[in-house]
Amino acid sequence: MLNMRTVMPALQRAKPVKVGAEGVTYAKVSLPAQRRETRVVKDLSADEIAREIVGWIASD
Repeated sequence: MLNMRTVMPALQRAKPVKVGAEGVTYAKVSLPAQRRETRVVKDLSADEIAREIVGWIASD
């Protein structure tokens, strides 16, 4: 946080730069689907939680 005292004024004084993204076209743009599947389970071991997380990641 102390570093922000020197960084922020420098960012505010910086001149804008044009980024070379000419010729870029997007075929399709959309927001990601919101999904929430929250479960509250109180008595799971760390191994069971890890197994469930790995299975969730592997399914995507």
